[in-house]
Amino acid sequence: MNPVYRFLPLIRIVASGACLLLASALAMAEPVVRVLALFPGRAMLEIDGRQQMLKAGEPGRAGVRLISSNHQAAELEIDGNHLRLGLSETIGGSYAKPEKPAVRIWPDAQGMYLVDGKINQSSVHFLVDTGATDIAMSAIQAQQLGIDYLKEGVPVGVHTASATERGYRLTLDLVSLGQVEARRVSAIVFEGGYPVVPLLGMSFLSRVEMFREGAAMVVRSR
Repeated sequence: MNPVYRFLPLIRIVASGACLLLASALAMAEPVVRVLALFPGRAMLEIDGRQQMLKAGEPGRAGVRLISSNHQAAELEIDGNHLRLGLSETIGGSYAKPEKPAVRIWPDAQGMYLVDGKINQSSVHFLVDTGATDIAMSAIQAQQLGIDYLKEGVPVGVHTASATERGYRLTLDLVSLGQVEARRVSAIVFEGGYPVVPLLGMSFLSRVEMFREGAAMVVRSR
């Protein structure tokens, strides 16, 4: 008998055992969890490549449970361990952190894309508006943000859907959505209380990558 054939049964046993060990290791591997969107008491997670919306206290796939959530972070329990993840943060598996920061924006019940951001380090709740040339805000909002539009801005007439409005064009030092940011961004401040919510226009959006991912709008650094 060829000596090689004598060891075939042993080789098969060793190979079979190795496959079982590999399967066990894969089954025990920590799930890859990524935070896609945050809401009070709810969070949209991506668990091992599949999206799932969880409510506080609700178990999800792969032993992941959402403990609590707010606009800043989600408290998770994964395999008995308590973890805190912010928006777009990922943990587990062999995940490699993306080079470019990204923010996913989910539509509200009216189909509007609202997102928390900052203007010059001051928190702002934006409405994404691809039809707006610039970031637009009211004089009331500008005053709340400490922007002296009368001193810094240049008077301009802005054509709207119904009329020509008086505004002040100026440059914002920094506009950011999470880690996605742009400097020296053009903005318009309108006299009075319009718009009620600051519009995140193309003066910012044209400086970043923007695309759809299912229902979500993804904004990513270039």
